[in-house]
Amino acid sequence: MSTYLVMSDTHDAIESLPRIKNVIKELGISTMIHLGDYTSPFTLTEILKLGDVNFIGLLGNNDGDKVKLMEIGQGKLNEQPLELRIGKYEAVAIHGFKTPDLTKKVVYALVSSNYYNIVLYGHTHQYDLRVSNKVLIMNPGTLAGYLSGRKSYGVINLKLRVAEVRDLESNTVLARVNLPD
Repeated sequence: MSTYLVMSDTHDAIESLPRIKNVIKELGISTMIHLGDYTSPFTLTEILKLGDVNFIGLLGNNDGDKVKLMEIGQGKLNEQPLELRIGKYEAVAIHGFKTPDLTKKVVYALVSSNYYNIVLYGHTHQYDLRVSNKVLIMNPGTLAGYLSGRKSYGVINLKLRVAEVRDLESNTVLARVNLPD
């Protein structure tokens, strides 16, 4: 497992999923991490059909039928926060909390704690990729394009030791950083 796809805030925009399926093939994705807000169970069903990859998911604040989502997720869907390992890195994944400002404050607190090497978050619909205090911070933006006007996703490539946020429609790199040591 060396290449991770990180996505968030699909909001039932299933028209974005065929392109994600191509990304999975093109980049050799081994693990897909979704940071929440599928919205409806049918969207999660379609996401789970995207490829033969490991899936890790969170529930978000706009996920409707959480009982059905958990049933479809078959143990692969989690409440936030979720601690996980990404290669040698200790990571934490959250969807977000109430407002974008509060979410960013929580992310800052997690980064400042020095407990994690990677902090993943969604909810704001704005991509964010940077290294701060030797911690990789990634918000992949939104697959739906709502609020931001851009559909985007993230990639963490352990072999190349880089993280990127890419535009879904053009596949251009919007931001790229080296992974922290």
